[in-house]
Amino acid sequence: MNTLRRLLRTRSLLRPATPRTPAPAHPRPGVPDRVLLADLPIPLTPSTDPLIGLAAGNQPVHLTPAHGHTLVVMPSGYGASSLLQNVAAQLAATGVRVDILDFQNEQGWAHGVDGITHWSEPLVIHAFLQDLAEQVRKQPTAPAPAARTRVLIVETAVAHDLPRFRRGPGYAAAPLDALVAILAHGRPHGLHVIMSAYGVPQPLRAPARHLLTTRILANPDMGTWAALAAPGERRPTDNSDHVGRARLLGPNAARTELQLLYLTGQQALDLATGNHPTTTRPKGPTA
Repeated sequence: MNTLRRLLRTRSLLRPATPRTPAPAHPRPGVPDRVLLADLPIPLTPSTDPLIGLAAGNQPVHLTPAHGHTLVVMPSGYGASSLLQNVAAQLAATGVRVDILDFQNEQGWAHGVDGITHWSEPLVIHAFLQDLAEQVRKQPTAPAPAARTRVLIVETAVAHDLPRFRRGPGYAAAPLDALVAILAHGRPHGLHVIMSAYGVPQPLRAPARHLLTTRILANPDMGTWAALAAPGERRPTDNSDHVGRARLLGPNAARTELQLLYLTGQQALDLATGNHPTTTRPKGPTA
């Protein structure tokens, strides 16, 4: 027995050591904890592909026309309204027409800005959606999605109240039906929708899964994750309480974790009107 042990020990000493993979000299940093204007590696320049945040290694994340219609789902206080005003300001500064549906005045900075129409009255929003749906229905079908020329931004309160809107007994369709028509027919004509919500209201679940092809999710509940994620995909649990931390679920199963860029209303206004936005540090995001 002792002879066998000595033989085994000798063989183990003679066996070549398994080479270890050296650690990278400069490991890639993770997702930043915050992204303010002052934290950006380069100055923010308005773009038709707006910068929405930074991923690991301070890699910029842009919202491009290829992402299609976008649904933003995050709890109150996580920065959804700041994300919407960032996108609206950059697009308006580049000449893209922007319509904001917002009857709680979350985007009050946008009043009177050239290229942005701020809709705040529920009945007026209803009529606007109906008219816009009729416009896109009547346009000839395009062979492929066109370049982004107009963006419809739907604030959280409007998204949740759309199923309850009614204009009167003689009015043909509910505004939710009009929004679905815009989602179905808008992209070939350069019309994109970006909608924010706390969760996915039941009447919007089917349109959200099939027509809102990109989702930006922060701390989603199980119902939201089941409605929007790929079948069998596990709900992330890390960084669930980190304000501004989100996951972008794009077309073709693309997944990106990022920290959203936070802008104040004044910074958004400066950006949209061609002024250089100040980089003073605000207190933090709001919903």
